[in-house]
Amino acid sequence: MRPPTYVATVKYGKEEFAEREIGDALYPLDPEIRIDKTVHRGVLAVYTKLNRQELLNALKANPPSALERIVPIQFCCGVNDTQECITKNMRLLPPAVRRIRFGRKGSLHSEGVRRIKDLLKDLMDPDAEEELLVEPLNSLVCFGIVRNGEDRFWRLREDRYTQIF
Repeated sequence: MRPPTYVATVKYGKEEFAEREIGDALYPLDPEIRIDKTVHRGVLAVYTKLNRQELLNALKANPPSALERIVPIQFCCGVNDTQECITKNMRLLPPAVRRIRFGRKGSLHSEGVRRIKDLLKDLMDPDAEEELLVEPLNSLVCFGIVRNGEDRFWRLREDRYTQIF
């Protein structure tokens, strides 16, 4: 399974609606966009060639009402080989992160969450500007980096409306 470019968290039960909304907003810039549902309700995998700024601009111009968060993905690991995969991909992570957040525990369960936190505890720095987001997706665990809270789409909508007035 190819890792997604972004993971979108949408309102629970609104996956199909959100899929259409996000697709409608991004299709004019990337006609090859693909959005897949996952085994986790409220989570979509987004495959696009758009960079973060292009994606955010398109979503701000046409804000999807069902979108809650959207996270750019740096790399993904198989659920059963997270330790080896994280060690191999440490160079893709910043030297420090403010905190580690989990989108949903999903297939990780409490032990998997604890194992990932233990592996990454040396990255923790309360003065860092970035957060590490861990997003379980089907049989993968994906890792994304965002500045503090920039993944939360309601903030993007507020910024758009503030700029209008």
